[in-house]
Amino acid sequence: TAGITMTPIIFSPDVTADDQPTEIVALVPSGAPRLCAFFDYEGMTDGVSWDAVWNINGEVSLGASAFEQQWIGGSSGINWWVCATGGEGGLIDGVYEVSILVNGELIVSNSAFVGSGYIEYPLTVTNTTNSTVCFLRLSPDGAQNSGPDELGPDTTIDIGESVDLFVVGALYDVFATDCDGNVVVEAYGIDLTTGGTLTLTP
Repeated sequence: TAGITMTPIIFSPDVTADDQPTEIVALVPSGAPRLCAFFDYEGMTDGVSWDAVWNINGEVSLGASAFEQQWIGGSSGINWWVCATGGEGGLIDGVYEVSILVNGELIVSNSAFVGSGYIEYPLTVTNTTNSTVCFLRLSPDGAQNSGPDELGPDTTIDIGESVDLFVVGALYDVFATDCDGNVVVEAYGIDLTTGGTLTLTP
């Protein structure tokens, strides 16, 4: 899997005829027919074994997941997508985490939410540690992996500074690292059910 890169996964309620997300979302309502995950990729090889594993509320969904597929997308491309599809009643409510593996090795993962009870809230993240925070990962309760960097490639949080984000209200595990990848904050079960303020403390 050396040399394989994939962009952070984005989610959409559906796929257009030309393989684009219909809209980019963090959550879909209760009973939605499907939830689709998109990513760009480089360094892949046709024929290599890959998996798209969906965890729903912390449990692997055999129906939604695709195991030991043979890659047919060429070495690079954009908007490759996989979808979790509900039955007659649509998707069940909960935390949906999708992980893309190549030859059994995790390349990228991210989580979204299904349910009309979930709401996106503003979140102010304040850095009171002794280090600049370059990477912030928020992993919802039930997810198996820490997910992508919430700050993106061009944002850091200097000591004593804050940034404003949006977060789906839930409990989260919080991982913050400095620019060298050293962990400066590791906290579990943080209540962000109504957004608010997340203070990063050492």
